[in-house]
Amino acid sequence: MIENAKSKDEIFSELIEINDWKHPFDFIKDNLEKFERSELSDWNKWRASVSLNAIESVMDLDKYSLADFACNDGFFSFQIADKVTKGFGFEARDEALRRANLIKDYYGYKNFNFKKVDLRNFDMEKELGTEVFDLSLCYGVLYHVTDPFQLLKNIKKVTKHALSISTFLNTYEEPVLTLYKEDISMPGSGLEIISTRPSYQAVIRMLYGVGFDLVLRYVPYKLSICHHQHWGQFFGVNLRGKLEEEYCTKHNVRSEYNHSLKEDQLILCNDVYEDYLGKAYKKTDYLKPSFRYLLGRALNKMKRIMRL
Repeated sequence: MIENAKSKDEIFSELIEINDWKHPFDFIKDNLEKFERSELSDWNKWRASVSLNAIESVMDLDKYSLADFACNDGFFSFQIADKVTKGFGFEARDEALRRANLIKDYYGYKNFNFKKVDLRNFDMEKELGTEVFDLSLCYGVLYHVTDPFQLLKNIKKVTKHALSISTFLNTYEEPVLTLYKEDISMPGSGLEIISTRPSYQAVIRMLYGVGFDLVLRYVPYKLSICHHQHWGQFFGVNLRGKLEEEYCTKHNVRSEYNHSLKEDQLILCNDVYEDYLGKAYKKTDYLKPSFRYLLGRALNKMKRIMRL
């Protein structure tokens, strides 16, 4: 037995001293009277159920290794703890890591480890070597970073089977990243003053651009029109020698969304995008010249403005 190890009651006392939890852990809903406020209602709980259903529809592994990038307090990782052989959470904020480790110890998730990592300058190969993970999570991250494409390139290097993304979106039809100024003093904000929010098409283009064989979007049946426009659950999938047709048949992947079906749907996102001049860009070559060039110009301009 480890000396000075905290008892479960001592850990619980620390947990309930925190009154601004962002995710609906079980110990919170059983002790709601102890908290001043909590975002416990239905949004994060619904997102967690969508995440689990989506992952199970994409992957046919009984057990898998997991990496959760910008994991916050680990809520989404812990929702699939019974399916994970080992899990790693990477997070830059000390308070979020403290909470994740308290939850880990309270519920006894011995197969999880958390590490302080700033994804903006994280050297994957140096930190992880040849380690790869069956499943990577990137939840609530893309709209908090300045260069989401570089982030996805880094995560792709350590992802064996699939990358699951949950993100807010802008409403442009084209592959566009919109820039906005973020208040980094606010709880739940990112670490950079200038952040980007991707469009639906931008997420698809970036996932194909970093090298995934298939890009899928999971559309829950009960997703409202408002949420459909502003939020998305995506997957980048490595086929690893499987045929695309075989994979899509096995996992019931549809070529387009069917509004008449009263069920969740897994949609194959086309790897071809036509710009307003009718020119088609496919997979990696869509990044040149317009999308990547314009993004670079916009970011450089914002950096100059911030230095003034």
